[in-house]
Parts: sequence; C-alpha cells; structure tokens
Amino acid sequence: MKDDIVNNRGEDFTLEDRRRAKPYAPPPKRDTDSTLVTSDRETSNSASFSIPSREKDSTVTKSFRTSNYNTGNAYGRGYVRKIPQRGEAKQATARAEDKIIAEYGKDTGFVKHVTVRSWPSGGGFYDKFARDAVIYHGKAGRSAPHVPFFSYIPQYAHLSDAAMAYYLHMREQLRAGVRLPEADFSYILLYIYEIINIGELISPADGAELLAKVWLLYRPIHPTLDKYLSEWLPDYCLIYNVPLPLALAPILCEVGAKSTFKEFFADAAAEMGIPLSKMIRLALSDHNVARCKYAEEIKGYVAEVEKVFDTAVNEYARRGTGIFLPRNFKSATVTRDAFCGSLCAGNVKKKLRVEVSSIFRAPEMRRAVTELMKSAENAVRAAHGIKGRLQAPRLEDAFAPAKVPDAEERAYLSFYDSPESVLSTESAAAIESESWKNAEILADDYSDGDSEAIEGEISFDMSDDAETMPPTPDTNPVTYAPENTENETFMSSLSKKHHLAELLKGAVSGKSFKSLCRERGVFADDAAREINELAMEFIGDVVLEPDGSDYIFVEDYADEIDL
Repeated sequence: MKDDIVNNRGEDFTLEDRRRAKPYAPPPKRDTDSTLVTSDRETSNSASFSIPSREKDSTVTKSFRTSNYNTGNAYGRGYVRKIPQRGEAKQATARAEDKIIAEYGKDTGFVKHVTVRSWPSGGGFYDKFARDAVIYHGKAGRSAPHVPFFSYIPQYAHLSDAAMAYYLHMREQLRAGVRLPEADFSYILLYIYEIINIGELISPADGAELLAKVWLLYRPIHPTLDKYLSEWLPDYCLIYNVPLPLALAPILCEVGAKSTFKEFFADAAAEMGIPLSKMIRLALSDHNVARCKYAEEIKGYVAEVEKVFDTAVNEYARRGTGIFLPRNFKSATVTRDAFCGSLCAGNVKKKLRVEVSSIFRAPEMRRAVTELMKSAENAVRAAHGIKGRLQAPRLEDAFAPAKVPDAEERAYLSFYDSPESVLSTESAAAIESESWKNAEILADDYSDGDSEAIEGEISFDMSDDAETMPPTPDTNPVTYAPENTENETFMSSLSKKHHLAELLKGAVSGKSFKSLCRERGVFADDAAREINELAMEFIGDVVLEPDGSDYIFVEDYADEIDL
C-alpha cells in the first residue's frame, strides 16, 4: 500500500514537502479588447473566434426596480436614480431656499423681522396624510366608547374602525369646548397634525384658536403638550402672520419660559398687557426661593419675594433701566424649521428666518436676574427681621417692602392707631370730661377702703420703748454680676486668636472666607464655628452665614463690631 502511494506521488512525500511553499501561478492574461472562444471536441473540428468588448456609454443613465411600490409612493420611491454630480444638489437646494413665501417686519418688540421660505427639500413623505386630513376634516362624529390608542406618529391609517369612531367623537367634543378625560395623547396629537396640515380649509386665525383650545383643554391631563405646542404654535402664527390667541393669557408667561422662542411669547404678552416679570423670573433665574428654609416657616414667604421681584422688574421695564438697559439687548438671527418633530407635509413645512433683539439670549442676563432674585429675598428677610442675608447687591429702597410686624407687635401698635373720627375741640373736651369721671371713681374707691388696716401695714412705732429688731441678713444673697468681668468686647476676645480676627476682617472686606482659611491652613467650618460661638456670647447672633460654597458676613452687625 505504501509503495502504491509513493508511486502515485512520483516521489517520497515527507513533512518537509508539506512545508514547502507552492509555486506562484500568475493569473491568466486577458484581452481587454476581445475575448477568444475556442472549441475542441472529438466529434467536431476545432474552431476559435473573438468576441469584441462592449463599449461603455457614459451618457446612458441606468434605473432598476427595487420593490413593488409605485413611483412617488408616500413611503418609498421605488427606483434608484442617478446621483447628481458635485454641486448640483447644492444648487438645487439654493434655488428652493430662495423662494420666499412671506416677509414682514415689526417696529416694536423683541421680534424685528420675519422671513418665511419654502422647505428646501420639497419632499412629500407625508403628502398622503395631508390628503387624508382634507377628507376626514369634514366628517361628523357621534357618541362612541373609548378605545385605547397609541402611536409615536399617529395617522389615520393606524386607527381601527372603533378608534376612528372615538376620534371623530373626541374631535366634535373638543370643538365644542368639552374635554374627554380618557382621551389618549395620541388622539390629541392626531388632531394637532390635522390642523397643521389643512391650512387651505380653515383660516389661519381659526387654526390658531383651535390649537389654543386643544392646549387649554388637555394641558391639565397631558402636560407634555407644553413641550410641543410652545414650539409649533409660534411657527403657525409666524407663517400665517396671525397673533397669539388671547385665551392663552393665563398660561402665557409659564409656557413662554419653556419655549426656545421666548421672544415671540414676550411680544404677545406685551400686546395683551401682561408684565414680563414672571416670564423673566421663570426663564432666567437660577435661584429657587421655594427651597429656602424660611419658605416653610413663614406663610406666604415665596409670594412676597416674587412680588418684590416683579415690582422691581416692571419698574425697570417702564424706566428702561436695570436689566432693560439698551446694552443688555442682543441682536441675533434665528433660523427655525417650522413644525420640527411633527407630522407635516412638504408643502406645509416652512423654514423661518427671524431677526430678534432680546435680553433672553444675552449670557450675562442669567447672572443678573439671579442676583436680582436674591436681592428681592434679602429685602423680604429684612422686613421679617431675619438676620441672615444672601450674597447679592442691595435692592433699591423704593422696591423694598415695609417691615412686617408680628402678632405681638400688631397688638401693641393697635393702641397707637389713629382714631377713625376727625379730631375736634368738642371731642377733646368729651375725652377730658370722661377722664375726670374716671379720676373721681378711683378716688372714691380708695377712700371707701379700710384705711386703718392700710396704715397699720405701713406704719412704724418709733417710740423709745419699742423694741427694735435688726433686719435679718439674707444667708444666700443673690448678686448679679456681668459675665465678662474684664469688660471684654467681641473683637478683643477674638483677637486672642489672631488668625480668627484676620479671617473675619477679610470676610468683612468681601474676600472669600474659605480661600483665606485655605491660605492659612485651617478648616473653614471650624473657624466659622469658633467665630460664631464668640459672636453668640457677645452679640447674641452669628456673624458668618453659609451661602452655598462659602461663608459671608452678615452686614447687619457691621456697626456692632469694632474692627
């Protein structure tokens, strides 16, 4: 058997032969100009001939079917078309963007100029939905039971017959101003998409009113509407140049603070006569008064702070000072894709170019509004007699509230209230007459008493026979001596620890207390605790108060500390 294998191989096969590299065989050469075909069979004569190569025609565009969808179907194109050459796509987009649909400007307000352009792509992915919306818009609804429905991008094709019946019923009730509490969010979105895509069937003003009605009715059970309609409703109003519905006035400042286009809501508030203070407070302030410990201890504390802030901001707006100085207004050009994130047909979707001059886009305004909010809270703290202060500039006295007396002070001050009646000589004579009557009554009561007993209690027998009794000394006399026998002051006691006095002086001058402690190698918390303990002993209150990441000096005690 082994010999047969060796003979078949023609030589002995060893391990070295297996490791030997195989000889390289180059690929056969091919004639690019022609292909040689040969035939050599026993039953026929040999023959050969050449097949010329096919020439490529660069002018022919190929297209082939990729699916069974028709060309122009809303969900697929059906053909793969030739890709435009470099520069052709940009030129086509530029030509589409150059088509201006509307353009208008404003003399007052934050929004200065609006340009509405057609959507550059001109795509029709949701054109079928827009055609269906025209059909279903005129269908009347009747009472139908609720059917659960969910879809990320709800469309009519997603509705079953029962769901369609409930949708038409829900829409009829909504138009009449009636809310169905069980209506799913997808039903609400579907109706919003319907309003957006049928601009040719309803007037722009009516469309804005319908969107506002949807928002107001279903916002309490679907708060997510604030996220969508705070963006889509401004786009709708800007495209058709219609004002924001007046029905949104109660929630205008709140939803405007959530929108990325706050300037639109600020202009709408000005047109409705609504102050901007609440929107500015919600949109730009990083200080949350509700988290303060006094918000729980004092009833109405948050409302008082907000009132002081609103008063200051509205006065600044009237004067054109403070945060409303001209240098705080920043000019910007905002480019918006209308109805971004919604189901929108290509002929409805637009590109907006809005020129604004606003305080909402200035980076330094957030810090300024936050400090103004802290200043308002400091004014309220001062009115309530709270010693602690936040690190913020002092608010003008015109905006600071009056001191709020407590119940005991109000009862005491009531005795000094001015009389409601007008003072006159006749009323003064009547008061004097009454006072003399009270004096006679008091004198009669005193004379009718046991005068002898009274005299016996207070008389002393000073005769020589009387035995004098020396006063009994008090075996445990009570003496009241001051706690500080050496008549020390707060600073004299603090100066015994030199580093504490230097740290307090630095905090009074406005330096960072923790930075000073870090330079001296001491813990800021321990140093502040020792200083406050001495302050409690001599002053009765702390002089350093934590404020976030540092300690600040309570300015109310600047006069009581002799630095």
